[in-house]
Amino acid sequence: MNVLANTQVDLSDNALPLNRDAPRKLPPLFARCVKIILAIVLLAAAGLKAYQLFVHSDAVSSGLLRSPAIISGLIQAEFLLALWLIIGGFPRIRFVIALVSFGLFFAAASYEAFHALPSCGCFGNVKVAPAITAVFDALALIALWFTRSSGYASYPGRLPVIGGAVVPVLGKSAVWAA
Repeated sequence: MNVLANTQVDLSDNALPLNRDAPRKLPPLFARCVKIILAIVLLAAAGLKAYQLFVHSDAVSSGLLRSPAIISGLIQAEFLLALWLIIGGFPRIRFVIALVSFGLFFAAASYEAFHALPSCGCFGNVKVAPAITAVFDALALIALWFTRSSGYASYPGRLPVIGGAVVPVLGKSAVWAA
């Protein structure tokens, strides 16, 4: 009858059995908030670039990456990605495209910060230092990585990556050709 006397019960949070191999999962509400914040920033960037392009078209700089056609395509891509982050759907492909997009944004902002440009043009006429946008894009990449669904913790494979890159380009080409 003295079996319970020798048993110690630990009711602290550390006493719960944990699967050490499973990645820690952040709450779904946090992941949803991250996606909404990134979507709001993308919509702001697209709107400010559209305002610059259509209202102050003389303020658009010269160069290949700052041409009106490239800026127009970037506005559309940012707008569509923001809507996709808000609405959802195809989470695996959305995750890859969001990572690639913010990775490209990070690379462009880092390049412009390295060359000491006063503004990256990410927000149209609003002057934001490229170093600040590079840090934001890096934080966005980290937030996206840690809020990904647990169903695709590994590399997604070639088909979604190739499809996620080729389909928008073909769709964009069809829009421009029409």
